[in-house]
Amino acid sequence: MNRRLTARLSKLEQAVPPPPDGPVCRYHGVHCGLGAVWPLDRAVADPAGAQMDGLIDLIHEGRRKAGLPVEPSARELWAVDLHEQVPAAELAERDRELAELLAEAKAANEALEAQLRDERRGERL
Repeated sequence: MNRRLTARLSKLEQAVPPPPDGPVCRYHGVHCGLGAVWPLDRAVADPAGAQMDGLIDLIHEGRRKAGLPVEPSARELWAVDLHEQVPAAELAERDRELAELLAEAKAANEALEAQLRDERRGERL
């Protein structure tokens, strides 16, 4: 497989979060322990999310201007002292959907690789 495509696929696979060790809060993930360790410093518990807040704010501002519905930002959800456990069936469904998406990406990359190899063979002839 093309090294570039392989590297991109391995990055996707590494981005897949490991299964949670404890209960998963719908609003805060595993970080809050369903309120047991609340409040938390978001920058410590979720540094990537804290870094994305500015970009998300810009996206939400654009959606508001366009009259489109806007869901609460991650910053707003993080400020909420509300905790709800995500059911195991929903977590399993998320994992299944993620596996399907990864399989689709791999299949598309393999098809692209085959196409590139065919084009390369055609150039040699």
